[in-house]
This record gives sequence, C-alpha cells and structure tokens, in this order.
Amino acid sequence: MNILVVRLSSLGDVVDSLWALSIMREYYPAAQIDFVVEDRFADVLANHPHIDNVIVFPRGEMKRAGMFAKPSKLLRFIGKLRAAKYDAVFDLQHNLKSGAISWLTKSKRRVGFDSTTGKEKNWIFQTERYKVFHEGRHRAETFEAFIHAAGVDEERRSTAKPLIFEDAKLAAEVRKSVESKKTRAGPVIISHPTVSKYNSYKQWDLAKFAQVYDRLIDEFGANVILSLGPREEDDERAIREAMKNDLPEACYLSIRGETELLRACDMFLACDTGSVHIASATKTPTVAIFGPKDSVLHGPHGVLSRVVELRELSCKPCRDRACVDPVCIRGISAGMVFNACASLLAELRFVPAAETRVEAG
Repeated sequence: MNILVVRLSSLGDVVDSLWALSIMREYYPAAQIDFVVEDRFADVLANHPHIDNVIVFPRGEMKRAGMFAKPSKLLRFIGKLRAAKYDAVFDLQHNLKSGAISWLTKSKRRVGFDSTTGKEKNWIFQTERYKVFHEGRHRAETFEAFIHAAGVDEERRSTAKPLIFEDAKLAAEVRKSVESKKTRAGPVIISHPTVSKYNSYKQWDLAKFAQVYDRLIDEFGANVILSLGPREEDDERAIREAMKNDLPEACYLSIRGETELLRACDMFLACDTGSVHIASATKTPTVAIFGPKDSVLHGPHGVLSRVVELRELSCKPCRDRACVDPVCIRGISAGMVFNACASLLAELRFVPAAETRVEAG
C-alpha cells in the first residue's frame, strides 16, 4: 500500500503532524508512507524512520526565480507524485495548494477536511471529506482526530518519542559546542527570542528578553545561549547591549541543528514560533510567550511547559498583523516571564543560586 501525507508548511504544523504520522505508521506497518513538504521545512523530516520518501515541493526555489522559474522543476515534482501510484492521500494542510497537489497524484482516494473546516475550497479536490473541528484542541490533536475520522484505529495513540529522530553525528557536535559555552554551574537555557518578519506581530520586546536573561543568570547561575536565524545579527547585538551580563557566542543553526541544540539543554524559552513545536517533539521543557495566537491550539504539547499570555483579553485570539496597539504581546512583563521560568526550573529541581550557596554553607 502506498500512502502520501501532505503538509507543506509551516514549521510548527509540519512538526505537529508527526503525532498523526506515528499513528499511521503503527496502523500501516508495511505501507510505503511518503510525505510532501516545502523545501524550507524538509530538513526536519530528514531520516525519519516513519517516512519512506520525503517529496520536496520547491516553493523557495520557484519563488526566488519568479517568472524565470523553470517549468521542469514543477514537472519533475508532479512526475514524482504520479509515479508512486498512491492508494491514499491524506491532506493535512487543507488549503488550495495542498488540494491541487492531492489531485495531481491521481489517487482514487484523496482524504481531506470538509467545507466547514477546510480552507480555500480545498474540499473540491478530495474524494473523502471529514468534519474535524479545530477549536479547543491542539493542532496535533486535530491531525490525530482527522486520521481517526478517516478510519485509522481510534484506539491507537502516538507513542514514538521523540518524534524528530536524532542525527547522532550532529548531536555530538552540538553537545560539544554547548559544553564549551558553559561558564556557570546552573541550568543550560536555550532561547530563541525572535520570530520571522511575516510573524512580527508575535514578537516580544528584545529588551525584556534581556532583563529575563540577566535575572536567570543572577538568580539561577544559568547558562543562557541564544539560538538565532539567518540575518538576525542585529537582534543579537540589541540583546547584548541591553544586558549587564555577558552571553556566550550565539548559535546560528539549521532546523536540524536547532533540534539537536534543544535536546542538549535543560529548558527552552521562546516566543510563539516553530521552535516551540520542535521543543515539544524533542520533549524539551519549554516556556512560551504568546501574544495574539491561541496557545491551546498552537502552544507546547505533551511536554513540561509554562505559557505566558494575557488570556483575559477580549480580542484574543487575533490575526491582525497590522494591529496598532498589540497589548496582547506588549502587555507581558519581564517579571511574568521570569516567574514562569523560575516555576518551571523549580519543577525541574533547579534552585536559585542564592539558595545553593546557603545550603552549601
């Protein structure tokens, strides 16, 4: 049996789909299960034992080439879809683009969301349509409910942990790098303080991050290590200038690199970004700062965590990227975030440095 799973983007949703993928592999142990994903997120699926083939949709390459994009790239992609002769296609993306990809496979069984829960008329491309509500449940649970509705045994639950599998060589390199950056006796805290430009409405103040880092260093003797993306050197500089303590050299890594970095730490601190989902998949205790989005749907999942947000606001959740008064994120104080970090560290059996000194004396 040949099965195709379609989840093109975003990073968090691709990671959240891995819970459902794990169930599918258990239910169809002998099947060939392939996965279609955009090129910018393919890294997270590399060498995944539940996936036979990762089929990369060359969105980034086509976008960069614009009107000069070679049709041969798209034609080769379509050729791969059709060559496998899929018996079933499960569309977890449920938008126009993923619907078209499902249809291009020419599979006789194309499974998607119905008109009340799908988007962009995706349902017209599907041969089976299911109503699976998103409200009140995490996105990973929505994907699980979808495949259960489509006939995958409802008693099965994802037990494969971690859901992103280790690259042993890269993991060893990252662990060695982390050890070299440690200058204090406290916990290792990785922090990804930035979001993409597209999601800038979810960005928490970098100066407040700096305040939290200083308190974690002063009060817990923490080793705070920044994890940043391409072209974020200015953000790193702004954080360093706002701090009184020194930070070790920041990490600028690929998705796979950051995955192994999260495995090597005691706690992760970030805004509402795809890295929070990677932390959940790697079982890394997490403090997540949420502004406009619904943390029930998009927050940490299946892992020790704390979410810092202003849930009482009547305008949450919100998709207004041009909000003139983003009180949902601006109103979160450095003290609120530090207290969440301190609470989680206490649960992880880390005590403030002052307490350690008193006990030692």
